Amino acid sequence: MLRYAREDTHYLLYIYDLMKRKLLSSSTDPNCPEASLVEVYQRSYDLCMQLYQKEILTENSYLNIYGLYDADLNGQQHAIVAVSHCFLFSLLKI
Repeated sequence: MLRYAREDTHYLLYIYDLMKRKLLSSSTDPNCPEASLVEVYQRSYDLCMQLYQKEILTENSYLNIYGLYDADLNGQQHAIVAVSHCFLFSLLKI
């Protein structure tokens, strides 16, 4: 397990270095060659600072999860989706 983590870390550091070099070399502003890199760092920071709010599950929340809220399902299709969701829900024990 430790070997896997070490190799994974080395790979991620390699990818990070590759992406950093590409961002620095692709800059279109000669006065600020690190502008692209700063923008990526800022977007990453903004994303990481967003507060995750877990959705409160209701009897129809599976429709939102699967993007079916506005779908025009007939009774049989609705029942199939509901049963499938309950089955997966019980497997995952959420």
